[in-house]
Amino acid sequence: LNSDKKPIAYNAVFILVDQTEDLARLPGGAFQDQIVGWRTLIDEIDSRFGMLWAMEGSAEEAEASFTEAIQRRQTLDSEKLALSPLTNVEAKEFLVEMMKRFRKQGSRLPEAYPFELAALEKIVNEIENRTPSELLVTCRQIVLWAIRNEVIRKREDTITQAHASRYFKS
Repeated sequence: LNSDKKPIAYNAVFILVDQTEDLARLPGGAFQDQIVGWRTLIDEIDSRFGMLWAMEGSAEEAEASFTEAIQRRQTLDSEKLALSPLTNVEAKEFLVEMMKRFRKQGSRLPEAYPFELAALEKIVNEIENRTPSELLVTCRQIVLWAIRNEVIRKREDTITQAHASRYFKS
């Protein structure tokens, strides 16, 4: 990747490191080894390479997770890392797409199954910080609540707007 020639198999390499906040829980030696490895990787690959660290929290908290050696090699403005919550429409579309991805191709289930569309609208309206993570965690919690409360007992059962309202009141 250091040459000016186009790599044979790839045009670029991107690495996504998720759950970066867990770095703080690594033992000292493992943390240092990880940081040194990333620093070396960044120094050795000068083009067609990108690294994205994902974590919960603010951009300032992300920067605090890295040593000065890594921070010097970053080229991003921390303000650009602050993600705005999704709009109600975007949040609902996101959830519908996620529900579709959890079923087999050609399935005849409704597009938002196990939720009805009105239930997703209720969920979206109830969540103040409509990030993808918050939306998915809330939906998972509602599905677990629905199973425990026997709202969902067979394949035909769905989570309605009334069920979602009951969940938020509980």
